[in-house]
Amino acid sequence: MNTKIGFKLSAIIVALGIVAGCASLSGMPSGESQDSLVTRARTMWDAKISMDWGKVYDILAESKRKAVSREKYGKEGATAVKKYNILRAAIEEPGKRGRVIVEFIINSGGYNFTFMANEEWIWENNNWFMNLSKPSTRQELKKLGVDSK
Repeated sequence: MNTKIGFKLSAIIVALGIVAGCASLSGMPSGESQDSLVTRARTMWDAKISMDWGKVYDILAESKRKAVSREKYGKEGATAVKKYNILRAAIEEPGKRGRVIVEFIINSGGYNFTFMANEEWIWENNNWFMNLSKPSTRQELKKLGVDSK
């Protein structure tokens, strides 16, 4: 009787271990999730609002940080972002690449200007880093399935 219970208990424990192992292999680690990508993008855009260029610099991909020094980044022609709205965030290649579409407003000379950014984020060193940001027109973003208004 004890042997049967011990065998069943062992079988259940092994089965649970296999299920848990398979579940962890099938999905991406939680750090690579869309939520973590959005959180990281918000951290960067909040830093742009507060003009904390050191924090923005730290969120750039390693290749971008190698191209410009921390001291020079954000010092020339940087304009504070007044407001932003993340329109879309998606993981394009799990564990490698994501995309964030952002609408943002800057103020220059007393006038507000609205822009769109199409950002490529990459997964490196166990975190999301902004690799490339390019201005995008509404027509370009419509092709991506993003409608800001």
